[in-house]
Amino acid sequence: MFKAAAQAFVKRLTADKRFVPNEDPDTELDLLTLVRIKKGSFWTHPKYTVLKSTLPKLVGDKTFSPADKDEEMAVDFRTYRMIGGNVQVKAGDVADAEASADVVDAMSSATIKKKMVDFDCVRETFRGKMIKDDDLKQLKLNKNYTLGFVYERAYNTQPVTLTSSTSCEGKVSGLHNSLLNVGVGMKAEVFTQYKVPENRTFAYSLVEITLNNGKIEIPLETWIHKKRLLSDAIDHDILEKAIDGIEMKENILKLIDKLPESTGGDLLKKLREVLEEDDALSELEDILNESSGPPVSKTVSSFMDILDQSKAPKARDGLCVLVAALDVLPLPLQRSLTSGSPESITVLNQLVESLKDNDEPTLTGSVPAALQPDGDLRWAADLLCSSEETLKTLTDLFDLPPEVLLEVLALAVMGIHKLQGGE
Repeated sequence: MFKAAAQAFVKRLTADKRFVPNEDPDTELDLLTLVRIKKGSFWTHPKYTVLKSTLPKLVGDKTFSPADKDEEMAVDFRTYRMIGGNVQVKAGDVADAEASADVVDAMSSATIKKKMVDFDCVRETFRGKMIKDDDLKQLKLNKNYTLGFVYERAYNTQPVTLTSSTSCEGKVSGLHNSLLNVGVGMKAEVFTQYKVPENRTFAYSLVEITLNNGKIEIPLETWIHKKRLLSDAIDHDILEKAIDGIEMKENILKLIDKLPESTGGDLLKKLREVLEEDDALSELEDILNESSGPPVSKTVSSFMDILDQSKAPKARDGLCVLVAALDVLPLPLQRSLTSGSPESITVLNQLVESLKDNDEPTLTGSVPAALQPDGDLRWAADLLCSSEETLKTLTDLFDLPPEVLLEVLALAVMGIHKLQGGE
């Protein structure tokens, strides 16, 4: 619920597109906090990892305390997010709202202010400072990662009430119901409400740090969130763009077929273990993309050992596409996909093939239990069979363009199908 409110706040900023929505109110994002930014190998949609350090700590400065100032960003800000059906919601001082929706997230009224650091002071103090080699290694930077520090933070000046209400009379539409089952974005409870204390970070902006032989350089401009990947107006055909993206990467993905038949299952099993470790999937992507040194994770190292023993070096690029696609999806979706039975993944792969052929993918006849209405993988089938209008409703839920969501799902299904021995 907090994530939805933060996303709504950022989306409604008309003059400022540099802010990144915070996902968790308990994540501390004080000024000068360091954030690692992953740009991605195939998709430019960035991911952000908040580090437990600050710019002064990075260079060993224990006394620096820059000037800062506050400004109001929004007075009496409140938000609703509504998805399909009919429910009623009341959030604190938000009036009752009859909403044509199955799921409603709401936030009570709040004043949002932003605190910003004295940029000139920070830049003059830290540019040219050296970072110790050991500290540099801990940052885990490579060609797909950059480093930034928090330049501004947007925060609430008083407690706010967050409310989530879900239709309980069987009205939740197919795709949203199946996403609810795997815990993505929506709560399974009929009604959930809690208060967020004051002074919690709703969003933040970053200034990128570049490194030259270990020396800090600080550009004059701020980091542009999403690098224009997201657009408020979807002005191209979603399905067409998704299919184009699939076809552009399909030939690389097909290199997975170079693996010996017995190796695919071992790699898939190890991939499931990778998903159980924080940040291990991103590390595996970097290793496959040859953009980092030796693996830190033992599970990633085991995955690479299996791949090396297969003596199929060309398969590495195909696996990189699969891992990169999975890394774009939320964790619950990654786990349910990689744990899918061969029968379920085969049916999903058939839906992908129909999508590529510009047919209308449809589930027909008897389907495996995981693809039935309450199954763990029904969300994937519903998504692959969705209309453009349905896909548009998921933009806020996933914070992804709908065409990218559909593309990465299709590529992940195709790659897993290959690891399971499918043609």
